[in-house]
Amino acid sequence: MATIATPIISPIAGSYREKIEVTLRCVTPNVAIYYTIDGSTPDATDNLYSDGTPISVISTTTIKAIGILSGFTSSAVASSVFTIVGLTYQYNAKIKHTGAGEGFVNNLLGLTAHTFYPVVSGDDGYSAAFNNSGNTLYAGRYESNVFSVFIRFPSISIPKDQVLGSAYIRLVSFAALSGVPCNIRCYFNASNNAVAPTTAQEFTDLALTSEVAWSAIASMTDGEIVNTPELRVSLQEVIDRAGWSSGNAVMILLNGATSSYDCYRAFSSIDYLAGTEKAQLIVYY
Repeated sequence: MATIATPIISPIAGSYREKIEVTLRCVTPNVAIYYTIDGSTPDATDNLYSDGTPISVISTTTIKAIGILSGFTSSAVASSVFTIVGLTYQYNAKIKHTGAGEGFVNNLLGLTAHTFYPVVSGDDGYSAAFNNSGNTLYAGRYESNVFSVFIRFPSISIPKDQVLGSAYIRLVSFAALSGVPCNIRCYFNASNNAVAPTTAQEFTDLALTSEVAWSAIASMTDGEIVNTPELRVSLQEVIDRAGWSSGNAVMILLNGATSSYDCYRAFSSIDYLAGTEKAQLIVYY
């Protein structure tokens, strides 16, 4: 029995700096090509490739393909790993308050930006001494006290298991502060539908996703717009939860425990200036 030729995956495997379109073909005529995008071995129960229709790859992906045709021995499995190294939104660590200053760059390739906000007083706050109704959100260390921030974003219209291209929080500095080193650990609340804490103990007891380090934070001036590091991986953990549903809430937590003595930053809360400087969660997908 003749053996089907191994499917050809194009382009070649490797690292790419933007979204790519992958095609499959086989030199053996009339072959059905089945493929997977999760690294598993494909068979006739998997995705059937439609001739000439590209497979969009926006994050690191392993594509495997097999050719199947009645009367022939199935092909060997073709496998290619595509590493997307440049798709993350390239934002500068600090952008001028006009939004048009240094390092302002293009949108994430091929994806749409979606912006979410806290809505009511109590959707953000901070703790050493718990406060969810003041003008300021403190994160870092003031003397021996550790200050940490929570910000809840309700009505997140991201479908379950949606693949995210980028995610970060945009904040406005409440005051000129320059103590260094100021370090903040960023987490999302590991919850299907986040609820803002109303006490220090509730804040402490929140379940957390994996950590993203925001290290050696530069000095800030009053009114300056500041972006966190890339948070996509942590937010993806929430969107992939079994109980997640579009319309639920997410909550970011900024923990200041790794800052040095008297090194902290202050950000505007939803209660300051009628919410005109409130936090933004910006997600590309």
